[in-house]
Amino acid sequence: MTEGEARTLGALVDGALTADGIAKRTQMSRSQVGEHLRHLAMIGFVTGNTATPRLWGMTGLAQEWSRQSVGRCALGIQA
Repeated sequence: MTEGEARTLGALVDGALTADGIAKRTQMSRSQVGEHLRHLAMIGFVTGNTATPRLWGMTGLAQEWSRQSVGRCALGIQA
């Protein structure tokens, strides 16, 4: 997982956000966040609804991963 993907996923730990909300929280550009969300969705870690604007959230797979030590470390979550 890249640093940008970890930052994107980390922004969703507390709940769903729009891509703009993620960009503000992570201080990344909207286009960078979009790229990371597409990749995270391909591997099953995030899902977006069909509303406009789209809300993105962590899947159960990502939530389980974030509870494991490697996930906590990657997301910068203290044990």
